[in-house]
Parts: sequence; C-alpha cells; structure tokens
Amino acid sequence: MSYRTRNWIADQIKMFRECSRNAPALPFSDLLSAAVVREIMGELGVSFRERIYTPMVSLWVFLSQVLSEDHSCREAVSRLIAFRLCRGRSPCSADTNPYCQARKRLPEKLFQVLVRRTGHQACKQLSRKWLFHNRHVKVVDGTTVSMPDTRKNQKEYPQSREQQPGVGFPIARLVVVFSLACGTALEMAIGPFKGKRTGENSLFRRLWDKLDPRDIVLGDRHFCSYADVFLLGQLGVDVVLRNHQRRAVDFRCGRRLGKDDHLVTWTKPRMRPQWMDQVTWLSLPEVLTLR
Repeated sequence: MSYRTRNWIADQIKMFRECSRNAPALPFSDLLSAAVVREIMGELGVSFRERIYTPMVSLWVFLSQVLSEDHSCREAVSRLIAFRLCRGRSPCSADTNPYCQARKRLPEKLFQVLVRRTGHQACKQLSRKWLFHNRHVKVVDGTTVSMPDTRKNQKEYPQSREQQPGVGFPIARLVVVFSLACGTALEMAIGPFKGKRTGENSLFRRLWDKLDPRDIVLGDRHFCSYADVFLLGQLGVDVVLRNHQRRAVDFRCGRRLGKDDHLVTWTKPRMRPQWMDQVTWLSLPEVLTLR
C-alpha cells in the first residue's frame, strides 16, 4: 500500500470519527434498526429482557466504542447517556459494568449475520452503472487477527508455532468477500491460523455457494490455483487474479491478442491436492487456456 493511499484512508477514518462524535444519534442506528436486530436475534433463538442495555442498544454502543479514539467503555457509556438525554429520556448509570456484561451476551453469530445482511442490502440499492459490464465484481482477501489470550480462544484459535506457550496470543484467519462497487462486506469465513484446511483458499471455498453465476472474483496471487480457477468457472464465475509467483509465464508462447493481452495455456498439475477427492480431480481437464 502506497504512502498516499495510507494517508487517504487515515483521513477518511478521522473524518468518519469526527462526524460520528458530533452526531445526535448512535453510529449506524439508522441502518441497524431495532427491528432488524430484533428479527435476527429471533432467528438465532436468542431471548432477552427489556432493559436499558437491550441487544440493539448494546450493539450501537459497542460500535461507538470501536469508532472512538480511546476505545474506552467509559466514553461509550457516556455517549449513551448523551444520546438518552437528547431524546428526552432519563440518563442511565455511568457504571460500565452493566454495559460490559450486556456486550458479552451478544452472540458471535449476530455480527456475522448483520455483516451479510447489511452488505447485501446496500448492493441491492446500488445503481447498475457501478457494475462492470452489468456484472458484479466481488473482491476476496484474507487476513489474520489476534484476540485475548483466554483458554477458550487458545483452544479454538491456537497461536502461531513461532510463539512459546504462554507468551503469545490466539490467532484467527479471516477471508472476506466484498463488493467492489459499493465496498460492503458480503460474506466472511473464519478459522484457525494453523492446521489442515485453514488456509485462505480453504476458507474461500466455504463461500463458493454464496457466489452467483456471472460474478467476477478479483483476488491476489494466493488464490491463483489451477483447480480453483476451473471449478469456479464451472459455477459460472470468472476470475481476475495475479499470477502465482511460482508459475512462470512465457509470453513468447501462446497467442497474442493485443498490447498487454495474451492467451496462455496451463497444464494440469501432476499431484492431486489433498483437499480434493479423486472423482473431482479426474474431472479436471488436462489443460486450461487463460487470458
């Protein structure tokens, strides 16, 4: 990422935080309405009592905490107090413990469902002129995140082998698919940082059934594999990927279509990937012609 791009992103975050700080409502309260959150909680089978820190309020306050500069619970609760006073309601207690307990009660699945639902909702409202030849371009990328060093987190998301036990943090791997046209996250897969079938490619394959025919997947060279390119094509999905660094391309061979435009031929690998069954492996063609 270039220095200029980093500065632009930092300026955007700073501007958004400033607008959020001066807004009369809690962050995203117009998009994440109480009705939407209540509906999802019902789908997840989660019941709750009517109190100050309902799941809706807890979620809104949590978002304001994430967007604040110091990320403190005290400031988040203070924002809720100001919000209630602006609405003509009595202020709640400044004690942060009730908020922290309410935040813990929010199910992890709630955040995943909200990301998907709001992301797809934004895409439905998108003008067709933002599409690429009337086709959706969906970007896939992966990253890792560290989390609090608890026994439960260590069991679910073990730390890196390079870290000694007791001095590292649990690490999770994330793969996200988002819309290039409107920038919203559409799908997400999460898994351990290490172990079998925990790489970015494996996590991305979990999301293939969420792709639509005529989608165009845009990704880096990590997703550029012979089997994945063919199987995605079988789903009616085209891909635009950087060539993997281990795969040499000789532009003296193949067919030249124009400037920076070439057809090349890939040969099927000799070894079957461990994640693929024999039947699927035999269905792969011996060569692929790619542009």
